[in-house]
Amino acid sequence: MVTFAGTISVGTPLTATTTTAGQNARYTFSGTSGQQLSMNLSGNTYVGCNAVVVSVLKSDGTSLASTGICNGSTGFMDSFTLPTTDTYTVFVNPQGTTTGSVTVALTLN
Repeated sequence: MVTFAGTISVGTPLTATTTTAGQNARYTFSGTSGQQLSMNLSGNTYVGCNAVVVSVLKSDGTSLASTGICNGSTGFMDSFTLPTTDTYTVFVNPQGTTTGSVTVALTLN
């Protein structure tokens, strides 16, 4: 069940919050072929190790990059290169029954 949908801009942090088990969030952004990005994750309140998985999805829904973070920690998704000029999705996917929030920030490398 997708609960939240919207857009995210490179360089502008966005906080995704889920309040019911099974909720997740999808935020789209436009990218250019060859563009290199990374992602910082902060303010995580999801409980458990790898309690929330954050992925960057290509337009066909396959994963380009992904990372999981543990409760209370910050995270970093190392540099990844966009393969085509297209619309991409940041997918915030809490695992199990956990709820909470995490701040996501895409950074141009």
